[in-house]
This record gives sequence, C-alpha cells and structure tokens, in this order.
Amino acid sequence: MLNKKDWEDIIYKDRKIDEEQVMKELEDYAFIMSEVSEVYEYMVGLSKINYFAKTIIGLVDERWESKDITKSDVIDIIEDCDNLEGIKEELKNYFKIK
Repeated sequence: MLNKKDWEDIIYKDRKIDEEQVMKELEDYAFIMSEVSEVYEYMVGLSKINYFAKTIIGLVDERWESKDITKSDVIDIIEDCDNLEGIKEELKNYFKIK
C-alpha cells in the first residue's frame, strides 16, 4: 500500500501536481476497478469491488469445495454403476433432472 510520501513522489513534478501523471493514475485505477468487477462477477457472482479480500477468497473456496464434493460424488456414481444407463439414471437423480 502506498503512503502519502509515495504518492507525492508519483504525482508531483517540480513541486507542482503533474496533471498528466494524475490522469494516468486515475485511468489505471478505473481500469482495475472495471476488470476486478468482472472477475468478482465471474468467480463469485458479486459485481462490486468493495469487499475485503478474505470475503472473496472465502466465497471462492466455498465454490471449489462444492465442486470437489460434486466431483467426488460423480466419481462414486460412475464406479458404483454397472452400465451407462445406470450412470445416467443416478446422475439424473443426483442433479434432480427429470
């Protein structure tokens, strides 16, 4: 995280605010906000970026855990069934597909 001195070194030139540099920083910030928003939406269904990292990480972990459980369950179904029709029927039951 940049402190006040770091930002002063970035946006001041000859003791004056460097407007061009400020605009570059704002453009970068806007780009990051837009891109992070898309990633959050894709990964956890949240479109705003004002979440703590631990919140997003927790939601991603929940999704992966759920995916791992489903994968394990499907592997068990495949191993337990004797034929393709049995697998299809068990998968339909598992996913509640009619």
